[in-house]
Amino acid sequence: MTELEHDHQQLDVPVDLIDAPSWVGRFVDHDTAPWSVLSDNLVMRSVDSGRFALVSMVVPDASLLSAQAFVAAVDDVYESLRAHLTDLACPCPIRMWNYVPGILDPLGGVMSRYHLFNQARHDVYCRWYGSPEGFRKHVVTATCTGHVGDDYIFHCLTAPSAGRPVENPRQLASYRYSKRYGPKPPCFARATSLPVRDDGTCQVMVGGTASVRGEDSRYRKDISRQLDETLDNMTSILAASCVSDSDHAPASLHAYSDIRVYYKHSFDRMEIESVVSRNFRSDVAVEWVHAPICRDELLVEIEGLAVVPE
Repeated sequence: MTELEHDHQQLDVPVDLIDAPSWVGRFVDHDTAPWSVLSDNLVMRSVDSGRFALVSMVVPDASLLSAQAFVAAVDDVYESLRAHLTDLACPCPIRMWNYVPGILDPLGGVMSRYHLFNQARHDVYCRWYGSPEGFRKHVVTATCTGHVGDDYIFHCLTAPSAGRPVENPRQLASYRYSKRYGPKPPCFARATSLPVRDDGTCQVMVGGTASVRGEDSRYRKDISRQLDETLDNMTSILAASCVSDSDHAPASLHAYSDIRVYYKHSFDRMEIESVVSRNFRSDVAVEWVHAPICRDELLVEIEGLAVVPE
């Protein structure tokens, strides 16, 4: 592990079985929770603290599934989540993670496994919420990247009440993407803002954020400029999460207490570390995941947890 200029807390995440970020453990302790078998093709772990819950599912060997079977497996995960939520004291999803094996691999003709994942998720949300107008009100922030293992891995953090979806004015809402990026669009909010705390601040969970403006990838294959665009987006999302007009200081990357960095190429790691060191606060907790991003031209994606004044 490379030493940074500041005393960042760092963790390299195992790339074959990616757990939820470490900060989730401050919401709900899930380290010792057992896994249960739901079917031959699905296992689940669920922990409910009464304040938050974490539901995790794994589809073993999803990389071996046909296109039709993979779509069915994603559908099964989301519908199993919906059924399980009725058993929880915390039934409202507020944050999701999806780790897809061979995310850019072609499957079933011209579609990639990521396109098929988006198709399955879109169809599920149409059943749940009815239309993109419903998506705007209900979908939570999410991350979807690849990983080097064979399983499809899913995590969902839930709470007693829903958070507030946050969009980024610099980007088109994901569920309104054109068909240039797949037959069905991805469906997620850029962030989820939690209710205001007693001290007048709120926690903002920012989903996987990359070098995308509008719906278009920016600065193909240029890691330096992609990082600049990514950080601009992360700042813009925080600014959009503050609903009140106040005299608070402008949104800043220093509001992030925890980040997770997904990077495509190991040779870019040192430059990314340097940018993180210069732009985030010295005590930010950083997790590193070496993984392919959902678009081949994108080299880095960053998510995080921040605290902002309301």
